[in-house]
Order: sequence, then C-alpha cells, then structure tokens
Amino acid sequence: HSATNWLGDTDNDSLQRMYGISFPDKKMLKVWKENQEKAKERDHRRIAIKQDLIMFHELSAGSAFWLPHGARIYNKLISFIKEHYWKRGYDEII
Repeated sequence: HSATNWLGDTDNDSLQRMYGISFPDKKMLKVWKENQEKAKERDHRRIAIKQDLIMFHELSAGSAFWLPHGARIYNKLISFIKEHYWKRGYDEII
C-alpha cells in the first residue's frame, strides 16, 4: 500500500493509490488471464525455489537468500562479468 496526504500536509485527508485494469471485451480479458497463468509458470522466483537455488524468509520477504548451488552459480556469473569488465578496460565501482 502506498498512501500520502493531500498536498503533503498531514492535517489534510489521506490519499490511497489504487490500481485497476479493464478490457473492451471478454475475449481480451480471457487472453490476459491466460497470459497471466503462463507468466506464473515461467516466474523465475518459483523456478529458482523449486531448483533449490534460493529461499525467502518472512523476516526479509523481499530478499532472496542464495542456497549453496545458487550461490555457486551467482559467484560464477559475477566472476564472468568482472572478467569482461576488466578486458574492456572498465573499473568496478561499488
């Protein structure tokens, strides 16, 4: 949820952002729902959890924790990226 006060003044009413979606016809709604289901099947978070690459914890719900095999893959990718930075004359900035 994201809320603010009218004109940023806490004495004013609270405003709540709302999102919605609409479709001109039922066919377009049906296609959208089908695409949403397909997207869920390809969701990288779900796939990574299923493959024991990452896990999530309620204390830090937005953070992925790398499990051993996932950490090996992550570290290999980082090494690959760094190597190509250096080959191309870039410096790493963190």
